[in-house]
Amino acid sequence: AEIRALDPRPGMAFSGGASDAIVADVEVRAAADGSWAVELNADTLPRVLVDQVYFARVSSHAKDQAEKDFLAECLQNANWLTRSLDQRARTILKVASEIV
Repeated sequence: AEIRALDPRPGMAFSGGASDAIVADVEVRAAADGSWAVELNADTLPRVLVDQVYFARVSSHAKDQAEKDFLAECLQNANWLTRSLDQRARTILKVASEIV
């Protein structure tokens, strides 16, 4: 009778709930020639776009040089971020290709 009162899954009290599915950054497939093809999973890559038209419109309404400098710095930071994300994607692909 005591055994029936016990929890059959006592570890569930410590779990954080349902686990999220893990999605791979790269996909490896067998190619027709017998080699392996390594491809980035585009669905997992972060997407950042810089709208140059919007930047031009906003910067044309800047009142003084300090505002123009601030907007130029923001554009520079946004461009740096997009270049960094591109480099990250290339690095992931290179590392995965070397592993395979």
